[in-house]
Amino acid sequence: MAEREIAVFEAFTVSARKSSSLDAGNVIVGKHAAMSEPSFAIPEQAVPGPDATYYPQLDGLRAIAVMSVFIGHLVPLRFLQKIVSWGDTGVILFFCLSGFLITRILLRVQIDGTGNRWMSLRSFYVRRVLRIFPIYYLVIVLGVLVGYPPVRDQFLRLVTYSLNVPGLPPTDHLGAFSHFWSLSVEEQFYLFWPMLVLFLPRRNLPHFIVGLIGLSLGYRLAFALAGASYKLIFASLWGCLDSLGLGALLAIAWDEPSCRWARGRRFVRVGKIFGVVWALMTVGILAGGLDSEFTGYLWFAAVYFTTAAIAFTGLIAFALSGSKNWWGKFLESWLMVRLGRISYGLYVYHFFFPYLLLWLVGHRYVRLTSAWHYAGWSICGSLVVALLSWRFIEKPILNLKRHFRYDEGRRAA
Repeated sequence: MAEREIAVFEAFTVSARKSSSLDAGNVIVGKHAAMSEPSFAIPEQAVPGPDATYYPQLDGLRAIAVMSVFIGHLVPLRFLQKIVSWGDTGVILFFCLSGFLITRILLRVQIDGTGNRWMSLRSFYVRRVLRIFPIYYLVIVLGVLVGYPPVRDQFLRLVTYSLNVPGLPPTDHLGAFSHFWSLSVEEQFYLFWPMLVLFLPRRNLPHFIVGLIGLSLGYRLAFALAGASYKLIFASLWGCLDSLGLGALLAIAWDEPSCRWARGRRFVRVGKIFGVVWALMTVGILAGGLDSEFTGYLWFAAVYFTTAAIAFTGLIAFALSGSKNWWGKFLESWLMVRLGRISYGLYVYHFFFPYLLLWLVGHRYVRLTSAWHYAGWSICGSLVVALLSWRFIEKPILNLKRHFRYDEGRRAA
């Protein structure tokens, strides 16, 4: 491949060691609910009934998360890449959303629990498989069929969701599959989290989650000060449990109808404070010479990402209110909801396009001379493929969920 084309590509993308997370779904259990509120605050009155089934503004947040990943991986503007920490902020927001949604689903199953919890656990895993596995393994199979070396070399680790597991050999040089590390984190989370939520006494669950959040931050700080690699620190399950755990804490707070709004307002207030701190730290990143792996400043990254996770959890709490101010209307606009709905496909497919374009340019099938050409075609290609994937693969398979309900007549994620 011509050196000039490689230089063009390297000018606008860094190795995708980060990306977003899985689509847990905004559907929980019960009736649709949304509140109108003119300010950035949780309404004083609760929505009628203890349950809510669909929060469109969470799809809007998911759209913001995937756009952050696109900016970090595809857009050739250095200052924007720094603002989103090369896509990491999108990953954190996805993890916070997953922690909330998955825990909320499991808490509803635990409370409503008219059936066998083991049967509910089976339904949970089957439904996750229907949502996550099809296009994940589809692209791996395609990688095998075309003889893509990273898939051949790391096939076992990819198919077992065991990328970046402490104690196992590092999985470097994944190429177009580099962003799959966060999918591994999510699946590892799904292995143990349902057991804890369904079978741990409810009164002990918040304390346990707070402990996990503290352990996650402590793990990152300890390994950062010890000089460990960025991947070992931030791309492993232990390094991401703070984001997932904060979302889970919000789910517990939101699951108490009598005090959910008071607790929700508290999450929003704390989120605002940490949002300001996170913004100031981001200004520091813009002013400094930090690279995409925070070389020499891993301790700063450890604190920075937890700060972002707290801010994003507050943002999720606000979105749950269904506020109709300008921000709420933006989040639940048709475009944002639509992008959020296909965000899993956008995430899975997006990083293949730069490599595909490089191959096409190298074989002189197309001619691209600008980093913006690569970015534009990659974004457009991702959107088209994600829409087709949703229409013809994901949505038909998701319809099978009706055969695996948590409770008869109830609709869940």
